[in-house]
Amino acid sequence: MRVHCFLAALFAALLIPLGASAQTAFEGLDLSSLSSEQPAAEDSASSGDFGGFGLDLKGDESGDKGASSAKSSEAAASASSEASAPMFTQDEDKPKTPPPAEMQALEGRLKEIELTADDRVKSVQPRSFMKKGRFELMPEIFVTMNDAYFPKYGPGLRLAYHIHESLGIAIRGSQYNVIPNDNVRLAKRQLRSQLPDVQPKWSVALDFLWSPFYGKSKLGNAIRHFDIYVVGGLGTVISESFDDNSLLLSTHLGLGSRFSLNDFLALDLSLIETVYTDTPANNGGKGVVQHLLSINLGLSIFIPFSFEYKE
Repeated sequence: MRVHCFLAALFAALLIPLGASAQTAFEGLDLSSLSSEQPAAEDSASSGDFGGFGLDLKGDESGDKGASSAKSSEAAASASSEASAPMFTQDEDKPKTPPPAEMQALEGRLKEIELTADDRVKSVQPRSFMKKGRFELMPEIFVTMNDAYFPKYGPGLRLAYHIHESLGIAIRGSQYNVIPNDNVRLAKRQLRSQLPDVQPKWSVALDFLWSPFYGKSKLGNAIRHFDIYVVGGLGTVISESFDDNSLLLSTHLGLGSRFSLNDFLALDLSLIETVYTDTPANNGGKGVVQHLLSINLGLSIFIPFSFEYKE
């Protein structure tokens, strides 16, 4: 009994100070902080933070789910891009370059094409000389071809103005000189024929020029342009056959061609027949029709020397 009383007194002595200390601690405790900490503890518990060790098991689980979903989306995107992308190999993506030999041949061909385009001769060449609105001064020489007894030759001069490329008007003058030969003496002695003594000295004519044809020809390495013209008109012949300085009406018709040399020079070749009636003194006052067929060679000089080409 004594022992039980002693133990109860000892237990009471121990409980009294423990109770005082517990009351003191409870009195210093902030209840508001306990109320705010309780939801936080609940949140930490709900989030999986056990024991204050920072083990967020729920967070790890959501992170694993997010990572797996991200990987699956990346795999789906890569699969869709691979499905939509064209199936090219690595060699096909790179630009193909031809071998060096083919490149050199291609470059040489391109240079040849460029030179051909620059140096080629055009099929339709512009006129090398223009006549419209220009004067033409042409000195010439001529010789008759159809008079076996009294052949004639001499100089001539023509001044023309071209109102159009194909039309022109000119004044032409010629001097006649008789070429001496033995045909008249032989005819009078052996044939006892009397030949009319026809002596034309000068002629002045009004020419009308028409150039219906124009073309070009190749002479060596050069291309020369030419035109073909018809000449005709009226004039007068000064003759000394019957009377001194008789004026006789004449007409003429011919065909000619010009070959251009440059912008203002051209070579002129023509064949003209002049017809007039003369009255020789030794023919009893009878008129004789004369046909003078002459070949003419001249050098045409166009003034002004230059022209402006217009298509």
